[in-house]
Formats: sequence, structure tokens, C-alpha cells
Amino acid sequence: MVYFKLPLLTQRSVFYTTLRPRTYRSTIHAPIQYHTEDPPSAKMSKKCTEAKGIHTDTAMIDVPIPGQQKRPRQTKINMFRKGGKHPSITPLSDFDVCVLGSEYRHSPKCVAVHTTNSSYLFNCSESVQRWMGGTFMRGKVTRLTDVFFTHKSWKNVGGFLGLLLMKKDATDNKTSCDIDVIDIPQMTVHGPPGVENVMSMKNLCLINNRFNLVKQEYTNGEYHDVNTSLTTTYVPFYHERCKELKGSAEMCAPDSDLPSPALKKQKVSDDEDMAVAYILKAKPIRGKMDIMKAVELGIPRGPYLAQLVMGETITLKDGRVIEPHEVVSNVDINPIIVIDCPTTDYIESMVSRPEFHNCQIEGDETMSPELIVHLSPLSVMEDPRYQEWMDRFHPTCQHLLVNESCTGILHSRIYENQARLNQLHDRIFPLLVGQQEEKNVTKKPTSALLSRNNVVRGRTNLQYVILPRSAQRFQSDKCVAVDNASYIKECAAQEGFVEELGHVKETLSKMPIVTGSDYPEVVFLGTGSSKPSTLRNVSGILLNISNSQSMVLDCGGGTIWQLSHLYGDRTDEVLRRIHAVFVSHMHYDHHGGLFGLIQARDEAFKAVGEEAKPVTILAPDIFGAVLDFYHDLAMPDIIHLPLESIGKYRTLYSRVLEDLSLKLINPVKVSHVFNTAPHGVTVVHNDGWKIVYSGDTQPCNSLVNAGYKCDLLIHEATMEDNLKQQARWTRHSTTSEAIDVGRKMQAKFTLLTHFSQRYCEVPVFSEKFTNSVGVAFDNMKVRLCDLPILPHFSQILPVMFTSGSERLRKRNKRRQKSSHLGMAGMSQS
Repeated sequence: MVYFKLPLLTQRSVFYTTLRPRTYRSTIHAPIQYHTEDPPSAKMSKKCTEAKGIHTDTAMIDVPIPGQQKRPRQTKINMFRKGGKHPSITPLSDFDVCVLGSEYRHSPKCVAVHTTNSSYLFNCSESVQRWMGGTFMRGKVTRLTDVFFTHKSWKNVGGFLGLLLMKKDATDNKTSCDIDVIDIPQMTVHGPPGVENVMSMKNLCLINNRFNLVKQEYTNGEYHDVNTSLTTTYVPFYHERCKELKGSAEMCAPDSDLPSPALKKQKVSDDEDMAVAYILKAKPIRGKMDIMKAVELGIPRGPYLAQLVMGETITLKDGRVIEPHEVVSNVDINPIIVIDCPTTDYIESMVSRPEFHNCQIEGDETMSPELIVHLSPLSVMEDPRYQEWMDRFHPTCQHLLVNESCTGILHSRIYENQARLNQLHDRIFPLLVGQQEEKNVTKKPTSALLSRNNVVRGRTNLQYVILPRSAQRFQSDKCVAVDNASYIKECAAQEGFVEELGHVKETLSKMPIVTGSDYPEVVFLGTGSSKPSTLRNVSGILLNISNSQSMVLDCGGGTIWQLSHLYGDRTDEVLRRIHAVFVSHMHYDHHGGLFGLIQARDEAFKAVGEEAKPVTILAPDIFGAVLDFYHDLAMPDIIHLPLESIGKYRTLYSRVLEDLSLKLINPVKVSHVFNTAPHGVTVVHNDGWKIVYSGDTQPCNSLVNAGYKCDLLIHEATMEDNLKQQARWTRHSTTSEAIDVGRKMQAKFTLLTHFSQRYCEVPVFSEKFTNSVGVAFDNMKVRLCDLPILPHFSQILPVMFTSGSERLRKRNKRRQKSSHLGMAGMSQS
């Protein structure tokens, strides 16, 4: 069921009413279920609606208003649109390929194919949820129906759960007031065996989305999508060890029935030994009718001509049968190929596939591709066998590279936000790597391959437009660029900003010179809650204890991207000094980036020829099931230290303390959703400093007692004070409650984080923001000696982010008005 909150225009309470979807196309027979959590007091609301005469069994909403007849509002329910009445002609009017990101500096490597009715996504890397929400792809998320995986690896599947959450949220947030189409929460997955197993993480991470997932097996050969009139051909190819075991790459498919001991042994690793390429072919588009030819054939005016144009065969009254191609010249659309060859060990099998031979010069002319998207690493593409395979395609074929040779600039607002904050303090808010480079969009070619005329390196939002037809196929008008000067100029143009900035600079200049140790240093890699936004990634904190010792407090998706764009070329050095990761609870936004971080850490050690020391994961006991799933994806060696029984493993616990020069790591049970095993933590150094991290919690005495007289309390502040009741429902804290916890704890300073994404720019400030309270931002670095500076930013931040502050003010005003109306209605009743 989909619930819509309907504010009545009279002095009545606000009711929740249910919309039951209706199907508008008789050709759809599959039962569709809508699953959404009931809003608070939903049962009571339903009874109220029935008592007030509001119908809940129809898509027509009729709210009776005294003295006024209101016209019923109708909500369209659009099921999967069929690909036109006549399947021989494609209904496509839009058809393009868009680059969402490359693998440069741990960016998500994936592309999207957009059509008139739906969108395809090829690979779903970690944090792709954030970038899709920040690009022009955002409005097309609800049309995303299919995800194609090229290879079973974390770099390809790591963002799939976040994507499902994003699509579900986009669907749930639709109402008849802001959009007239509600689509079906279903996703079709394509790829090698085992890629769909990532859905097993849904229950482990307590993701309640009840999503309908369909797997199309590559053994089917082809996938015909009536929604887009596209036919996708699966082209599997294999690691060379498959051929060694069975004598032929064709025989190493996991579904083979050969009763061979070698086969049984190989089945364990077939998922990792297979890659799948995709050939997308659209049906011809409707061309123009030859009127003179129609006259010669004696076709009368009227519906016959329309039927021929739509691709139907007609029979005239004299019995003659006329085929559409006799009078209509349809236009063929050349296919596109998406290929990802993981390593050079796959090249021999890839180049021998007959499906590719049919697309090359010696093959079928109608199957000659106009675009090949290469997700293969640059080192693989530089192999002579790979380049020889590329040369076999027609010279007019364009080759789009999406790999580490491309740019990593993903969304300009991230850099704009950092440029604004950098004006306040250049050490606390350092510029990101992309802002420090002179040429941040293009890079000089490093190989002959990149200098070819028909080779184009991908950039974020670079499009290759197939339909509508245009002379310029590659379009870069939506590509991301960084311009610090323009960001600062726009910021200065805001009313009152220059005066406030001068006041802040004057105040800071009068403060005593900041002296103290460079450590500990707290680096915020994510300060948002639930799901990432453009400006605030999900939870992630790097605690630098010394120049050779660090630990991570929670590790949401995209943590490694944040780290690499903050530290640049020093990223490997930072990764190698991480000894432990603390995971506060089971919610996905607190550990979705763990695998990517540990994998990058392992690669950092390999880059200097060293063997990686296993990192210790301090996490709830039930988190072991998640680690088992990661292990199936070839996760580097780790050590799991359960938080509930940390005292039982004294040897391991003592080793962690020694590695980090700590006196104490004390996990504290806090008050959050009970089945997530929520914990906070106190960290005490041998030098005496003490830092407390709350994790997700509502105010609780256990944390107050454990963190008594700490130097720094990092506490979640998900909600503003006006949403205290909502904070109770979700078991989070408001800003004032978090500040009160710090006061009771007698913390020297309280730093607020984990803000709801409604406060992605700046939270709501109140009189409780004293000189011992600060607000955290993504990519912010603070030492203990820097903390007194932060309160002086509380006056300028609302001015700097005027749009966000104004939006929050208007939202609060509407909420208060609605509350007054509700109270008035209750008093009258």
C-alpha cells in the first residue's frame, strides 16, 4: 500500500488514506504488490478515515469538505509500459548512453543506458547511489528497471543495496501532488552466477524494502525487453584456467552436467572466473512513408496507411497483402557493446567469442556497432591482443573508455561546498584533490591507445546520443567542471556574507595562537544519516591517533572515495596506518563501505611490496554474518572482535590497544533499534585524552556514564528540536538532546554529526549552541586544539547557506501551522 498524507483545508486532523493501485493496461496480468511501512498510528488513522467517509479502496480520493464540493483527484498508476502496440517497430524516441563515473580515485565505474520508457545500469559500484542522486540521472531513477553486471566483484556490485534503497525512496516519496506516475518496485538483474546473492545482505543489514528482484540467467542467450524494444545478447567469456581444467572455455560454464572431478572443483570458483559482455540491439525506428509507392499499390487513404506506418501487415479488400517494408523505409539502429575484461587472463576467451565475430568487419553489416563501451582496465586494453580485437571493428565505431584513465570529478556541488567552507578556515576545511589540480577535467594521454581518433575517455555525465539523431553524438554540456573562483564569487554575492566573514576573521585573529599536538585528529568522511546526499555522505570518521596509527569509527558507503579525494596521493599512506574499524550497529549506512576500504588498504600494501596485516573489525557479534558474505567476494584477511564479548578475547584486545597506543577501547550499549545491536564507544589514549563516539542512539545514561569528563563527544543529532516525537519513533536524538548529553557528561566539547539529509547544508541552530558545541561537515579535519574555533562559525553558516536555511524556516512554518490546525480540530471534536 502507498500512504499519502492529506492535509485537509478545514480545521480537522490530518488523516492517512490508502491508495489501491489500478492497472490501466489489460495486457498486464502479473500481480503487483506495494509494500510500505505503515505510518505511525496508521491503524487509528484508517479507522478515522472510515469514520469520516473517506474511501480507501479506490484510486479516487474524495475528501468531503463542508459547504464545498471538491473534484476527485485521480492518481495514475503506470505499470511497466509495454513497448508499443506493434512490436516490429521500436517506440524509442530517446536512446543514449551516459557515463556516471570511472574508476579514477575509487570513483564508481558504471554507465547508464537511457531510453524513452526506462533506464539500464551497467555495474553498480559502491556509492553509486550518491552520484545518481547528484547528477541529471536523479530524475530517471524511478525508471531504472534493469541492472547488468559484467563481473562478480565488489567494485561492480558494492552499491546495489544502496541503489535499491534509493529507488524505493524515490517511489515511496511520490504523491499525486508532485508526480502523476507511481512505478513498480521491481528490478531485473543480469550477469554471471552469484551476483544476485548481494540481496542476502538485505536481511543481514535490516533493510526493510521488500523489493521484487528478478534474475535473468545468462544461459538464456538473449533478453527481449518489451518495455524498450531492446534485445540484449549475453556474451560470456572466461578466465584461462577454465580452459586448462576442461580443455575448452565453452565447457567451463557452471551449468555444465559433466560428471568430472575437475568440474566439481571448478564450480567453487566459476563465479569469479566468468565475465559477461552485452550487445544491445534496438529494433528499427519508423521511417517515412513513400506516398507515391502507396498510390501505385492502390492503398486507399485512412487507417490502412496508419497501420502500415505502425508496422502492421494489411490485407486490402481485393485480397492483396501489403507488407510495411513495401511502402515504409524503416531506419536500422546499429548496436552498442558494453564489455569489461577484468584481467589479461580473460582476453583469449573474449576475442574468440563468435558473437563478437558477427559484429566485426567480416560479420553482419547490420550488427556492426556504432559504440563500444570499455569498462576494462587500461592495463588490459593496452595488451596487443585486446587492441587487435578492437581493430577488427569498423573504423567508424567509437570506443568509449570508462576506467582509471578518466576523470574523477563527480559532482560540482561537493567542491562548491568545500570552497565555501575553506574561506572560514583553510586547515579545518582543506580543498579537495580536484580543486588543487590545474587540469581537473582532462588528463594528458599516457599511451598510444588514448591518442586514437575513435577513442574517447569518459567523463561524468558525458553522453553518447543515438536518438534523436544528431550530427554531434558525444555531448559534454552536462559534464562536471570545478571553478573555485566562481564558487567564492557566488558566495560573496549573498546578502550579509562579506560582513559576517570579516567579523569571523577578526574574531579568530584576536584568539590566542592555537598550539597543541597535531594528534589526535578527527577527520569526518560522512556526516549524514540513512542515505547519502550530495553534500553529506553517510557515517564515517577517521581518527588519526599518530602519524602511523589510525582507526575508523563507522564506515558508510563511499568512505574510500571521500578519503582518496581528501588525501590525494597520500591516500595509500593513510590506508596503511589503519589498524582497526569500529562498526556501531547493523544498519547499512554505517558499514556499507567497509569492504571497499579494506580492499583498498590491501592494494595499498601491495603497491609497496608489503603484506597487509589483518585489520581488526570491532563490531557486534551478529556482524559476523556480513563478514561471511564479504569473504565470499574474496575479502582480504580480517579479524572480527565481537563488541559484546570483547573481554573474552583479552590477547586480541590487548594487541589492538598496543597497535594503536591506546589505554582503553570501551564499547557501550546505547538505545537505538534493538535488533541492530547498537553500541557507542569510548577511546582513551595512553597520553590521557578521551574521545567518545555515540553511534546511533537516543539519549541514554550508559553513554553519559562511560564518557564522563571526556575531551570530545561526537554525538549524533539526526533531528531538529521540533521533530522530537519523530526522533523517539526512530530512536535518534535531536540537536538539543545531544547537547544535553554532553552537558551531563561534562564533556569539554560536543561535536554534532549524523544529520538527517533534510539538513544536508546546515542544521537548525538554537540558543543551546554554546561555546562548547560545534557542527561537523564532510571533509572536515579537527584537532583537540582546534575545537574552540568551531563555535564562531555558528553565525556565518546560516548566511553562507541561505537557501538551505530559508528552506528549513519555511518547512518549520508549515509544520507549525499544520500542528495548530490539528490541535484546533481535536479541541472542537
